[in-house]
Order: sequence, then structure tokens, then C-alpha cells
Amino acid sequence: MSAAPPGDSPPSPSRVELGTATVTTRRSTAIAKLSLWAAGLAGMASAFIKQAWPAYKIHIEEPIPGFKWSVYDRVVNVQPNEGLLKALGLATTLLVVLAVGSYLLARKKVTYGGVRVDGDELVLVYSDKPERRIAIADIVAVVDSQNGSEIELGNGTRIGIASDLLKGELAKRRAKLDRLRAPRSALELPMNGAITNLLPWVGWFLLLGGWQDAGQAFARGSYFNVVLLSLLTAAWLGVTAWHWSPARVTIGADGVRLSGRGRARFVSFAAVRDLEVGASKIALRLVDGSAVVVGRLDATLRGRLGAAIERYRAPATEGQRPNEHENVLRRGARSPAEWRAELQKLTHRQDYRADVLDEEALANVVGDARVDPEQRVAAALALPKSDEARARIRIAAMSSADEDVARALEAAGDDEIAEVELARAMKRRA
Repeated sequence: MSAAPPGDSPPSPSRVELGTATVTTRRSTAIAKLSLWAAGLAGMASAFIKQAWPAYKIHIEEPIPGFKWSVYDRVVNVQPNEGLLKALGLATTLLVVLAVGSYLLARKKVTYGGVRVDGDELVLVYSDKPERRIAIADIVAVVDSQNGSEIELGNGTRIGIASDLLKGELAKRRAKLDRLRAPRSALELPMNGAITNLLPWVGWFLLLGGWQDAGQAFARGSYFNVVLLSLLTAAWLGVTAWHWSPARVTIGADGVRLSGRGRARFVSFAAVRDLEVGASKIALRLVDGSAVVVGRLDATLRGRLGAAIERYRAPATEGQRPNEHENVLRRGARSPAEWRAELQKLTHRQDYRADVLDEEALANVVGDARVDPEQRVAAALALPKSDEARARIRIAAMSSADEDVARALEAAGDDEIAEVELARAMKRRA
């Protein structure tokens, strides 16, 4: 048996036990908000019906047997639409219970009795549930925690590992993959301030009183208030939907994507001059002097943005030369088919006078967020499609906050060219 060469560490075992894990899913408030909206509308409808068709009394006089000149006066309270009002009351109660219950149960923690690294997968083991397997290449971020390490997945799920071995084991298994990506994260930022969060409820109370008055006017034969309150209620629903919809901030290796509340914009880190932190908000100051507000002041947002910008501006590591094959990869005037065909030949040429591309250099171009999208797509097309190469292209696509760049890289991983997405991405870089 031959000894390992000097300086080489023995290969790490493919299966390493790490202890316990706690999985925390992202809190979702969609069901709670929809339930509260429906409960609010049911309350308005009930207030209107009670006033539009008010309750009344019926006096019934019945003779009393044995008493000639005496009668029994019985009063019966009649509530029109009583069944509908009871149904609305029951629905309101159930909707409020659903809103509270869904909010409390949406974010849950599950503790797994064991967690291990098995080859290229992270395996979570639970006593009475099937194993959960997570591809190491699909982990978005790894951060230190008080009890060990915490990993983040693309859907916002966080997994705390009670072990200090996690980072080392992941580094062994994805040494090449880690060079391609920066942790990508998606944050959801609510509106700022407790007072603004109460505005939808203030509007609801005002509308509730308005619908009561509209019901009284309807009972007198006037319909104007009903039309006016219907328009105001529609406006309240629209404003509340905008208010409660989260502003999403996706931080990638190449920039920031802002979405939600009627806006969708990608800001490349190449256009960012500085990160500005104000008294209540965080903004990106661009090289042209303009500013883009990212979200409210938040320590997590500030830390992730600052770290992402620093990684983007960090000099390339030794061995990474993103401009090495720039002339060979450039598309020029070639058609998509000609460009793809020429690129796929580059790594297979045997003529010493022709350009033969180094696969590791190509992979570095794919994963370098500072390189323009056309070069990255060209490098992905030129890479021979081994399992490792496809994984590296997929990870590079996941690390991009620009959806067009991500789609173009994913298509290149399948030896296709996403013309429309690539054109849009290049236009933003111009």
C-alpha cells in the first residue's frame, strides 16, 4: 500500500455525524391576512343589514280564559334576515380564529434527533418521520450561531446545527462550488412604524360606522350612501392590500432585486457607489448620484447588504482570471446557433494553433458576478456538461439576484440560449 504524498491530507469520510438539528420554517401571514379581510367585510355586511332591515316588535293580544275583560299582551321581537346575520356572525368568529391560529402555527420549529453529512447531501433524521435530504450545493448561506452553525435554504427555512463541525465538512465537500457563489437571501420588510400598521384598522372602524349609516339611509329609500361606501370599501381593500404586501429584497452575488408593492427593479453592485444608512431607511447611492431606497432600517438587511457589496468588490483570488478568454467567448455578429456551435468546440480542439479553453477558468467565469452576462453564458455553453459542471452552473444561477441572468445561465446549463433574457440582462449592464 503506497503512502499518501507529503502534504496531502487523507480523504475525509463520506458520512459524518453532526448531532441534532432544529428546523425553523419561514412565517407566512397570507392566510391570516386574507382571513382578517374576510372577517372585516363580514362585519361591515352585518352592520349594514341590521340597519337596512331593522328589528321590530309585534304586539299580540290574546284573551285570558276566565277573565272577560282582560287580555294577555305578548310582544314578539322579529329580526329580518336573522339566519343570514347568524351565519355572518359565525363566519366572522371562525375567520378570526383561523387568522390567529394560522399566524401562530405558520412558523414552527421541528427538532431532529440526528443530522449527518452523507456525501454531497445533508441528511436530517427524525424518529418517526422519513429522512430529509438536502443537497449541499443548494444551501444558500451558512452562518455562525450561539450553539454551532445555521444554514439557510432558498425558501427561507433555517436549520440550526448543534455542532462546530458543519462548516468544515461543507467546505471539504464544496471547495470548488463555494468559489462560485455568495450567500443569497430574500428578506421581507413590512411598512415602518407601529402607527402606520394601525391605519388599516382605523379605516375599518370608520367604514363600519359608515355602513351603519348607509343601512339607515337605505331603509329610508336613499341609495347614495351605499354606492359611496362601496367605492370607499374597494379603496380600503386596495390600500390595505398594498400596505400588507411585503417589500421583498433579494440579495445576490451580483446585486439586489427589489420587488413587491408594484415595483420590480434590479440594481447591480457595479452601479453602486456606497451604502447609505439613514435614521429610518437604508439606501444604495449609485455612481450617477441618485439613490435607491432598499427598505426600512434593519440590522439584518444592513449586514447582508454590506457583506454582499464587500464580496463583490473583493479582488479575484489567485488563479481566477475572468478576462482570460474574453475575446474567444465574445459573440460578435454570430447567430445564436453559430455562437453555440463554436463555443461547444472550444474545449475539444486539438490544434495547438487554436484556442483551447481551460475548464476551471471557464467555471470561474460562470461564477464571477462581475463579468457581463454574455461572457458568463458563453462560458457555461463552452463547459463540457459533466455532473459537476452542471452543478456549478446551477449554483451560479441561484446566486444571481438578476432573474434574467439566472434564467440565461440555467438555459446555458442545458446547452440552450435564452435570447430574450440575455438581451434584457445585457441592456441593464450597458
